[in-house]
Amino acid sequence: MKKTIIRIAGIGCLIAIILASSMNGYAQDKKRGHKRGALQDTYERDKLPNITQEQYISKMNNILDKITEQCNKYPQQPLSFRANLIFAHEIYIKNTPLKTLKKYVDALKEAGVKGIDINMGFFPWLDNDQETIKKYDKLIEYIRKKNLELIITPQYSAVYHRFNSFDELKEAAIKIYPRIAARFEPEIFIVLHKPSNVAKRMRIQVLPGNWSKFTQEIIVSVKKASPNTRLGASIMPSSQESQQIFNELLSIDELNVLSLNIYSFKDMQPVNKMITTAKEKGKNIYIGETWRPIYYSRDVGKKIKLTNLISAWIGDNKFQELDSKWLKAMAYYASVWGLEAMTPVWTQTFFKYPEESAATTDADYHQEVIKAINKKERTSTFMAFMEIIQQNKDSVVSRKEASAPAGIPAPAHPSPEDIRREILSDPHFLSEILSDPSIVDGAMQPVPVNPVP
Repeated sequence: MKKTIIRIAGIGCLIAIILASSMNGYAQDKKRGHKRGALQDTYERDKLPNITQEQYISKMNNILDKITEQCNKYPQQPLSFRANLIFAHEIYIKNTPLKTLKKYVDALKEAGVKGIDINMGFFPWLDNDQETIKKYDKLIEYIRKKNLELIITPQYSAVYHRFNSFDELKEAAIKIYPRIAARFEPEIFIVLHKPSNVAKRMRIQVLPGNWSKFTQEIIVSVKKASPNTRLGASIMPSSQESQQIFNELLSIDELNVLSLNIYSFKDMQPVNKMITTAKEKGKNIYIGETWRPIYYSRDVGKKIKLTNLISAWIGDNKFQELDSKWLKAMAYYASVWGLEAMTPVWTQTFFKYPEESAATTDADYHQEVIKAINKKERTSTFMAFMEIIQQNKDSVVSRKEASAPAGIPAPAHPSPEDIRREILSDPHFLSEILSDPSIVDGAMQPVPVNPVP
């Protein structure tokens, strides 16, 4: 058999692969993952970077400290904090009790978030699973009761439904997305979510122009269903293909907001330019998903299970301090750029890190987190996120209070546009960090993708 290597392509892909093969009760048909060729769940040891856990932690600490230090040279702008309600994701919702979901919302509200992001899928809508649909109804009614904004980001995970062509995907989206928008009237509806990843999961190639046409068609139907909803698109910024799609989307007048997903330092390379371009086009922009880069190493074993990689990446207490540092660095980065918001994605870590290394998508870990939520447990990552939110508020307030005494004209504070221009004119801003080849191409990056034919 031909040797192959797999790349982790994002949250939806990670979850879809794992659940289709190992999580009892989350996928209706385990065989779905094997249609048109399944992805292997092992990595070739010689293709992984040769970095120890200690080296990874040391390098991450060094980089994150530098990002925070450089961003601290500029005034923080007001930043809206949101959080992904990960257990309301298509793959979790059916097996998570409503009372737990409500307590999850309570905790995120306690942390200080202004909005909740939900990754719905084509399940339960195409299945007409009324029990799960009613659970979404009650959950979102509760979110509204808590005066939180609702951001709906439909995603394609291929766990419950696998489409064989671009036209099938579009037909399903046009059928389901307006129905969801009309039912819940969210503040933001992401009509296109990580298109390059969707194409990889479907094993098809889609031209950037076709994604643009897809977006325009969906916008028409969703806007008609929910006229007051802002419409957006979500991009993984690191690939050239995604940057081309991003440029196509900028020309769509009806597209109000753009969301960037940052999971690595490499993702940050094109972001500076993308932010500036989007602002010039009058588009709001925010970080729609973020978490720290994956840790993996050759010394884990000859064949590395994908579940082990996810365990070391998310569900490992040894990296809890780095999770907090990553969130702080991304918040500072988003704030000085004047972005609209920042949204951490793996928020189950706010409640529980497993006692032993375990994948965040493992059913046992899911149950541990449910128990922790119900007991109102909070991790140091949760406490750090709450502190980050408060620090941003305090920084903005202190700037306002730093005005001159009554009767004396207040000094002019730099506008977000002034700060962006200053950052762009600074040749040293993050340049050392983002030009380090060991960061861009080495230990922090996934291995190339090669699906099994």
